[in-house]
Amino acid sequence: MPIRPELRWLYPPDWPQISRRVRFERAQGRCQVCGRPHGQRIRVVASGRWFDADTG
Repeated sequence: MPIRPELRWLYPPDWPQISRRVRFERAQGRCQVCGRPHGQRIRVVASGRWFDADTG
């Protein structure tokens, strides 16, 4: 999510690099809350659960 211009002063100047490192190196490209992969299409079943081919 982009940073609002009026709130940009709250973030360090290298925020894009920090954010990228946390998302793709530490979290290994997955959401830390739900475990869904970033930037990939996933299948959602009727009950609302999702299917990831990597984890089955």
